[in-house]
Amino acid sequence: MKAANKKGSGELPNIAAKDFIDSRKLYYFYHAASCGRFTIAEAVLGVAQSAISRQIQVLESDLGVQLLERTGHGVRLTKAGKIVYKHASEILDQMSDVKRDLEITANEQTDQVALAGPPSFMTTYAPEIVIRFRQMYPHVKLSVVEAATGNLLAHLVDGAVDLAIVVQIPKSTKLEVTTIAEEDVYFTAAPDHPVITEGVAKREHIPEYNLILPASLLGTKTTFLRYFEEGGIDISSQLQIDSLPLMKRLLLEGPYCPLMGELSCRELVQSRELQAVPLDPPLKRNIYLVHLKKRPLSPEANALAELVTTIAGSDKDRMQLPLSKRQKKA
Repeated sequence: MKAANKKGSGELPNIAAKDFIDSRKLYYFYHAASCGRFTIAEAVLGVAQSAISRQIQVLESDLGVQLLERTGHGVRLTKAGKIVYKHASEILDQMSDVKRDLEITANEQTDQVALAGPPSFMTTYAPEIVIRFRQMYPHVKLSVVEAATGNLLAHLVDGAVDLAIVVQIPKSTKLEVTTIAEEDVYFTAAPDHPVITEGVAKREHIPEYNLILPASLLGTKTTFLRYFEEGGIDISSQLQIDSLPLMKRLLLEGPYCPLMGELSCRELVQSRELQAVPLDPPLKRNIYLVHLKKRPLSPEANALAELVTTIAGSDKDRMQLPLSKRQKKA
């Protein structure tokens, strides 16, 4: 009898795990499917593409079905994948709710709000946002985080901030998105650069110069790649940097020419250190305020969101940049 009991107890773990799906594998699968590309999932999760792909393959083996169809442009859900994706969304939501409820319980005695944004936005708008919010809520703890555009969503997903300012929205139903501003993208260079003299940067000629691109697909890089792909132009080999201060330094000291939104280049152009000209065809990018739908905003966080939207949205008059000499003559 003792031997029989020993065998039975040894089988218990197998019985308990028989219908169990590893939550980490499910997590990787969900984000890869949501993003549509392993490269974007890598940026969101901070995990190597090879590790994500390997875990999904193990999950497919465990379930005995193919979940993702690999294509030349990324991945798409199979029929079985759509079923698992639906359940994964619900399961991960519930897991997130547990963590969120615990965080709320831990912080219920301390009112706090956190906002993350890219350097250009923070330099332009954050001072007024902070001053006005502190006037409205002097006893609320306010955290303001500056991060590269490619890292902002990670801060939001990790629960480090309540709100984030982003310029690229991944394919996800988990985000509540508000467009707070639209800005033109400019070719930026030294005043004596031939493109600046010309007064416009034609898309087909831009790759001929030392162009700097953002490094992360979760930043403006995706917008730029799409813009050039529409013109049948490959710019994948260009210099890629995800640091605005470094980009500006290289722009001032070397023969480099980044494409920059108005907020990013405004200060340098207004100081006359650099000049900016529009693109032909023109290119615009949106600036978004996002938060997670499953994490309800507190009244204070809602007030902060309204401030961000109001202050950024009222900046239209200040978004104008000085014209080049050729533009002035025209």
